[in-house]
Amino acid sequence: MPLPGVVRAPLPPDEVIGLPLATVFYDLRGTASITGGDEKARLEIEKALGIRAGAAFDPQVAHIGLMRVRKLRFVREARFSVFESSRPGHLDLALSVTLGTRDAGAKASGMGTGRAGDFPTLYQDERAYVRLLLNGGIGRFSDGNPWCGDAPAFTGRSLIALDPADGRSATWYESSIEYGLGGVLQLGDPSTRTYEGFDAPLSSGLDTWVQGVNVRKVASNSNLDTHRIRLNVAPHPKVSLTLDFFWLLANDPAGNARNIAHECDLGIRWSISRNLFFLGVAGIAFPDDRLRQQAGADLDNWTTLQASLFWNF
Repeated sequence: MPLPGVVRAPLPPDEVIGLPLATVFYDLRGTASITGGDEKARLEIEKALGIRAGAAFDPQVAHIGLMRVRKLRFVREARFSVFESSRPGHLDLALSVTLGTRDAGAKASGMGTGRAGDFPTLYQDERAYVRLLLNGGIGRFSDGNPWCGDAPAFTGRSLIALDPADGRSATWYESSIEYGLGGVLQLGDPSTRTYEGFDAPLSSGLDTWVQGVNVRKVASNSNLDTHRIRLNVAPHPKVSLTLDFFWLLANDPAGNARNIAHECDLGIRWSISRNLFFLGVAGIAFPDDRLRQQAGADLDNWTTLQASLFWNF
């Protein structure tokens, strides 16, 4: 939860869709001047937002709730931000509200109203929100002894690998860009607050599904017994370090070796600003008897270094 006097960089809402909320924090400033006082105002704000801890974060649901909050007669201004929670794999949602009499001349905002400084918002009022989307990222990836020592097998069949690996390492760059329009229009309360997006198990997400950055590429997603030890520290309000140790075993040995592999991963997350986010990953996988038995040969330790910069507007 955001603490007084502690500054943390907000995360890009579009990059954390579906993550569970550990805390919903309300930062109320000013005076409501209504019957029942500020406590009554807080209860009405919580009801209007309609988001509780434990829910999966969805930016569209958050914007609809924000619109309802802004329509309250005692709310002068309101906005929300999401932060990385101290609970791994979770988010904190902070709603900042300025209480008081709303300006009689308050109008819509956004670039479409002549306010260029509101980029990327095109138009926003109490019932509608339209924005430009300009998201993307660039990253450098380098693997040593990929595929546990078989670099050509790692990239040889890739349709986009212009220079397939033929030695003991593979290095490449990746980039992406997303542009378009997005927004919400309040026609009525949403019929559901459940996140209904599709998340393929074990497909992505260092915090949730991935059982080792490297091992997940060679070990089957089924019939696994996985042990995980995690150390998560935040040396700075904008920086978090995560050290993971994985031990993967087959749960259907059938006379075969059970130990698949061990892996250690270090992740660095730096919220540079509201619009920029850096992710660094270093890992090493140690293949064990099960993989050696399947390969019919000795295998090498697999290392990886990754550095990525993401932007969100």
